[in-house]
Amino acid sequence: MASMQTPKVSLLVPVYNVERYLEQCLDSALSQTLSDIEVICINDGSTDSSPEILDAYAARDERIRIIDKENSGYGASMNRGLDEARGTYIGILESDDFFEPYALEHLVSAAEDASADMAKADFWFYWSVPSERRERGQVVSADIAGAYCPLDKPDIFYQKPSIWSAVYKREFLLRHGLRFLETPGAAYQDCSFSFKTLALAKRAVFLDEPVLSYRQDNEASSVNSPGKVYCVCDEYAEIERFLCEHPDLRGRLEGIKSRMKYDSYM
Repeated sequence: MASMQTPKVSLLVPVYNVERYLEQCLDSALSQTLSDIEVICINDGSTDSSPEILDAYAARDERIRIIDKENSGYGASMNRGLDEARGTYIGILESDDFFEPYALEHLVSAAEDASADMAKADFWFYWSVPSERRERGQVVSADIAGAYCPLDKPDIFYQKPSIWSAVYKREFLLRHGLRFLETPGAAYQDCSFSFKTLALAKRAVFLDEPVLSYRQDNEASSVNSPGKVYCVCDEYAEIERFLCEHPDLRGRLEGIKSRMKYDSYM
C-alpha cells in the first residue's frame, strides 16, 4: 500500500512481559478511526507469552511491525522505535494502556488544523480491580486547552508528562534530535522527553478531552516500583544538560525546571 510507505502515524508500543494487558492495548490501536497507521511493537526481551501474542496479531494485520531486541530498557526501546518510524507523526501507546477509538484521529486533526509541532490531550486514570473505574487526569483543563507556544503558558510544564496522550511531528523530533535517555532498568524516562518537546515546540495544541486509559493496577509498572524512584534524578540531570546545550532557552526555563524538580521530588 502506497500510503503505508509514509503512514500518517507511527505508533510506538514498547513491550515487556505484558501478556495480561497486551491484547486490549493492540485491539485499541488497530480499531482506531484513523486507519492510516503503522504499529511498531518493540519487544524488549519479554520472557512471557507477549512475543507469541505479537506474532498472532502481526499475522492478521499488516500494519503491525515487530522489533525484537535484547532487554535494554524503555529508553533504548523507544529510540529504536523512533529510528524505525516512517510516519508523519509519532504516537506512543504503553502496552498496559489502551486508546479511545478516536484518539489518533482527534490528535492528528488538531495538530494539522493548528500547524502544530505536537498535539496533546487529557487521559483517564484507569483501574480494573477490584472493580473497573476511571478518574479524569486533568492534565489538560479548560484553561490550558488551545493552540500556542508552550513557553508562553508555562503551566503546561507542571502537568504529568503523559507523553502517550500526544502525537509529535516526526520531522520536529528529527530536526531537534529529540531522543529518550537510555538508562537500563530505569523509570521516569518520559520526564526529560516531555520537557524538551515542550521547550522546543514553536506551536502546540492541547485538547480538553481524554483519549487514553492509563492503567494504575499493573504491579510491574514503574509507577508501582518504589526502588526506581531515584531514576528521576537522572532525568533532571538530562534536563540540565539540555539547558546547557540551549543557553538561549535557559532564562525562560530555569525557574520552570526548578519548580518541576521540586514537585517531582516531593
